[in-house]
Amino acid sequence: MNTFQGNGSDVYSALCTMTEKELNLAVISDINWNEEMSPWECAPLYKNDSPYTGGADNILIS
Repeated sequence: MNTFQGNGSDVYSALCTMTEKELNLAVISDINWNEEMSPWECAPLYKNDSPYTGGADNILIS
């Protein structure tokens, strides 16, 4: 799970209330969305935003 803010503990707690089965939740946080989550380069989506650099391969491969 990618998190924007927080560490995913609220999501994990909610999942645990839905099942009695053991589960694992991988959380990816503290990332730069515009660099590390875009699969290709793209102009800014908002007026004062920075461009997307297309660096997702670096995160997904490492």
